[in-house]
Amino acid sequence: MSNEIKSILPSSTAEFEQRLDIAVGERLSEINIPTETLWDAWRCPEWWLPYLAYAVSVDFWRAEWPEETKRRVIASSLDRHRIKGTAAAVRQAIKDIRGDAQLIEWFHEPQNLKPGEFAVEVNTGDSGYDPKTDEELTEAIHTNKNTRSHLKELRITAVISGDFKQMVYAQTGDALECQPWNITATISDGSNKHLVYAQIGDVIEALPWRF
Repeated sequence: MSNEIKSILPSSTAEFEQRLDIAVGERLSEINIPTETLWDAWRCPEWWLPYLAYAVSVDFWRAEWPEETKRRVIASSLDRHRIKGTAAAVRQAIKDIRGDAQLIEWFHEPQNLKPGEFAVEVNTGDSGYDPKTDEELTEAIHTNKNTRSHLKELRITAVISGDFKQMVYAQTGDALECQPWNITATISDGSNKHLVYAQIGDVIEALPWRF
């Protein structure tokens, strides 16, 4: 037997099994397994993240998430499990995925919410809004909230910043004026969004209208 490898096989084991035990043990001892790195959400290889997420009981996972989001969700998983079912757990789950959130319980807005109901306001920042946002946030909320509370409203606030140049269109028979346009408001009915803008400027030729 090797001095470094301690076999746990009984003395009655066949010679072939004893030799196989030694050979496999010595080979495995030569493999460098960076345990301290593999269990660190911020230092483990990217390809290892799904396995680490499973190991720390991540409840909600998307393969298409950016790498930073995956690491953030994994890093906070154990702490979030300790407070699961609380308002703090809901806030943390949403923050890990899409940004800061404000939890509004029924006693904060008794005119809009009944006892046991709550609303969530989410500011997605400059990342904008996409159709998957509602699905991801709703699942994250229901996974981390307590059973007796019910989500009444999910309010999305998206702040979009950037350099907007101009939009020009024309309609047959009319002379229009155009200048660089600014979005003054975004109106959403839950499924469709409308941009409210104003424009003035140079006269352009009248043509069948199109964007």
